[in-house]
Amino acid sequence: MQTMDIDKDTYANKPRKKDYIAVTFSANFQWWKRPSGVAAVCLGLLCVLLLAGIIGLSVYYNRIIGHYYSAERFHTSSLNNLTKERDQLKTSYNTLTKERDELQTRYNTLTKERDQLQTSYTTPTKERDQLKTSYKTLTKERDQLQTRHNTLTKESDQLQNRYNNLTKKRDQLQTRYNNLTKEGDQLQTSYNNQTKERNQLQTRYNTLTKEKDQLQTSSNTLTKERDQLQTSSNTLTKERDQLQTSYHTLTKERDQLQTSYNTLTEERDQQQTSYNTLTKERDQLQTSYNTLTKEKDQLQTSYNTLTKERDQLQTSSNTLTKERDQLQTSYHTLTKERDQLQTSYNTLTKERDQLQTSYNTLTKEKDQLQTSYNTLTKERDQLQTSSNTLTKERDQLQTSYHTLTKERDQLQTSYNTLTKERDQLQTSYNTLTKERDQQQTSYNTLTKERDQLQTSYNTLTKEKDQLQTSYNTLTKERDQLQTSYHTLTKEKDQLQTSYNTLTKERDQLQTSYNTLTKERDHLKEELNKQSGGWKKFKSSWYYLSTEKKSWTESRQDCLKRGAHLVIINSKEEQEFIHEWSGCLDIYLGFHDTNTEGVWEWINDGALGQSSAPGTTYWRDGEPNDAHQGEDCAHISKKVSDPLKSWNDVPCTTTSHWMCEKTPSTL
Repeated sequence: MQTMDIDKDTYANKPRKKDYIAVTFSANFQWWKRPSGVAAVCLGLLCVLLLAGIIGLSVYYNRIIGHYYSAERFHTSSLNNLTKERDQLKTSYNTLTKERDELQTRYNTLTKERDQLQTSYTTPTKERDQLKTSYKTLTKERDQLQTRHNTLTKESDQLQNRYNNLTKKRDQLQTRYNNLTKEGDQLQTSYNNQTKERNQLQTRYNTLTKEKDQLQTSSNTLTKERDQLQTSSNTLTKERDQLQTSYHTLTKERDQLQTSYNTLTEERDQQQTSYNTLTKERDQLQTSYNTLTKEKDQLQTSYNTLTKERDQLQTSSNTLTKERDQLQTSYHTLTKERDQLQTSYNTLTKERDQLQTSYNTLTKEKDQLQTSYNTLTKERDQLQTSSNTLTKERDQLQTSYHTLTKERDQLQTSYNTLTKERDQLQTSYNTLTKERDQQQTSYNTLTKERDQLQTSYNTLTKEKDQLQTSYNTLTKERDQLQTSYHTLTKEKDQLQTSYNTLTKERDQLQTSYNTLTKERDHLKEELNKQSGGWKKFKSSWYYLSTEKKSWTESRQDCLKRGAHLVIINSKEEQEFIHEWSGCLDIYLGFHDTNTEGVWEWINDGALGQSSAPGTTYWRDGEPNDAHQGEDCAHISKKVSDPLKSWNDVPCTTTSHWMCEKTPSTL
């Protein structure tokens, strides 16, 4: 077939009938290979063309042989030279073709290598980017964990110091509280149990530490551990804030309870006698209370049991209702689908019958076409055999033609043809030379690209190793931070345990405080009932009048009661009197009747002399002696601030008053 292509190029400029017939034959031969719906028509035309080609070739070669046989002795030298040049050009053409094929092969090989290197380059690039991302992520996590570690360490130290202070204060309160109640012994026992549990937790912690070291070698769970650490860190931060808030709250409550505790302790000492009597009644009430509590617990248990049974029955009812609705829906859906399927089945049955009819028709046509195809196949094989035979004959005739061509000296047309062929081959040679140079250039370019990609690949490999090393370093740091995190978590648990213990102690103290407060209030009410309107504050007793008199008459009334007009010596006493007097204006034992502008307390006390004031609580702009006779002081309720409530009024003004009995007067 290659020889046929060369001959076609050689005689491309000869408008001969044989070339036209050969081209037509080749085209129709190729047409036979194409798939078509009119295969029978094409095969028939092919047979006709093949017969025409065979007849044409026979006539053509007979004429050529007869024509050139008579002129075989002319122009041998020129034809030989042209033939040699053509052969040399043919050889050069074949050589360039081979070189072009080799360069094409190398080009394809380099292209594949470039693609492979590109793929290899892309993969390390992605790995490098992933490792860089992991490196940055781990670096941020390490910094965050380090910051949280430092913060938790500081908070742990602060909580430890506060815990130590609270422990000391708790011990002091425990010592005082043990003198008041027997519950301290139970608290001590609970504390010992907590200590044992702490030791057991410490042992478990050591065991868990060993297990953690064994699990440390697993690198596949780094991401999950990081997420868990993040979650735990957030949880610990929230718990730390809650503990901090609870700690401040407990500190304030402890201070308040300490103050109240001290006050109640003093009152307890004074009221111990009344307390013993009330203790018996309290014990009886406690017994009744315990009985009622047990009954309440039993009823609560029964109620909870019935509630659970009711919830279970309700849940079962809801579940069955949902299942019934789902089954009803499924039933309707299946009914619709059954009707649709029935309709589709009927339609498909009709289509199947039609298709069966068409299939039978097509089967008959296929059989007819198969018969025609077999017939044409046999004819094609016969024609192929004839074609091969003709090809061999053509090759033999071609050889004879080359022999006769050497003797075609007188035919200028043949000479011109050979000259044109030489020019065409020269052009083809030049074209192939250019293609070879372009292929060589492409080859060199691809070689450089391959070297660059190889260099980039090596660089990425080194970067990947460095990132892997950094990743391993960060992993170790993460593990160290994990260890510190667990340590801080254990410390937090210990502080939480201590916090819970202090909370229980605070609740117990609060309960005791509430009990003592109720008992104190009850005792105060009893004492007030027996004291005839007198009220005790600290070590003094106070009486508030129910009628109004002048300052002098009020002073005389207090003297009759074995007391004196109230003398205020402290801020607490001022606030107590201001609160107890309510909305009443009351006289004080404070005046400047002896010397205008020199205020002093009355001398009705045990000392028998006047005394200068220490701290006064005048209203803004007072005393002003507005009516030039305001020589007596009273507490005015026109202002709400108890520390700015004194006012000077004329001593003849009627007002309520308050008497005071001090330990000296008692």
